[in-house]
Amino acid sequence: METRGGRIEGAVQRLLEGPKNSAPETPQNKLFSEVTAGSHPQDEVQREKTFVPSRELLEELEALTVEAGPTLEILKEQACGSQITGAVLEAAAVAQPRMEAIRWMSNQFAAFGYRDEWLADAILYMDRLAVQMYKSDNFLSLGVEPNSPAAEILGATEAMKSQDLWLA
Repeated sequence: METRGGRIEGAVQRLLEGPKNSAPETPQNKLFSEVTAGSHPQDEVQREKTFVPSRELLEELEALTVEAGPTLEILKEQACGSQITGAVLEAAAVAQPRMEAIRWMSNQFAAFGYRDEWLADAILYMDRLAVQMYKSDNFLSLGVEPNSPAAEILGATEAMKSQDLWLA
C-alpha cells in the first residue's frame, strides 16, 4: 500500500510534469539560410502550451489535501485564537519587565550569534504566552476577577518577570 506522502508527491509530480509531449522544441538553426521577411528564428519558436490538469487529477489532489491537513476554517480559528492584545504589553506594569526580558534575550542572541529572525520569533512567543497566561489553569488571580482586563495585565506582568519564561 502506498503511503499518503508518496501519493501526494506522485500527484504533485504528475501535475508539475504535465502532458508528456509538452516540452518545447528547440527551433532549427537557420543561421546560414536565406533571410526573408518573417524568417527571424523567434518567429518559429513554439510558444509553451499551458498545462491544464485533468479533472481526475484535480479531484485526487483535493482529496489528498483534505486528507493531509486541516481546512482553512480550522486554520482561521487557530489564528484568531492566538491573536494578542497589544494594549496589555503597553501597560506600565508589563512594559518594564518586558524590556528587561528583551534586553537579556538580545544579549544572549548576540553572544551566541543567533539570527535576528529567531530573536523576533522568541519575543513574539514570549508576548503571546504572557498575554494568554491569565487563561491558564495554573494562574492564580490573587483577588482579581478571573478573565478580566486586570487579570490579563497581572498574568502578563507575572509571566514577564519569570526568567523561566525567558529561557523557554
